[in-house]
Amino acid sequence: MTRTEALQLITAERERQTLDNQLVTYDNTNTINDYVAYIVSYVGRAAETRRNGREGCDYVDMLVKTGALVLAALEVLNESK
Repeated sequence: MTRTEALQLITAERERQTLDNQLVTYDNTNTINDYVAYIVSYVGRAAETRRNGREGCDYVDMLVKTGALVLAALEVLNESK
């Protein structure tokens, strides 16, 4: 996967999240520390998926969701200035 393809997947996931009103409301209640915890959790799941070859878990999907969480955290940081 190229960098451009990865960024397209992450951007598409973040756009999907911002279309979900429940997620937007939830995003607005999170602190930066909350986002750090979620990011670490998703990265951990991705690593576990890769290491254990867990059925039904997609390594790339977990990393894309992690990237979208990073974007959400950056958006919150920007809005709080």
